[in-house]
Amino acid sequence: MSNSDQIYLERGNYVAEVRQGRGAKPFWYYIVKRKNASGIIDLVQFSTHGEAIAAAQAALARLNHAARAE
Repeated sequence: MSNSDQIYLERGNYVAEVRQGRGAKPFWYYIVKRKNASGIIDLVQFSTHGEAIAAAQAALARLNHAARAE
């Protein structure tokens, strides 16, 4: 896996990292955290890079919207 296989997204107080998993069959996943925090809020696996990026963007938008509504 090269550094170009990792994508970092940021929205509001949340960040997401999209990475390629290791295993016999290729897969992608995203991890969502609050900025400057170590706890994982969301982690989901996908079969394609594009699906993982789109879902990470949606998760960030949802969390940021919910945080603003509080």
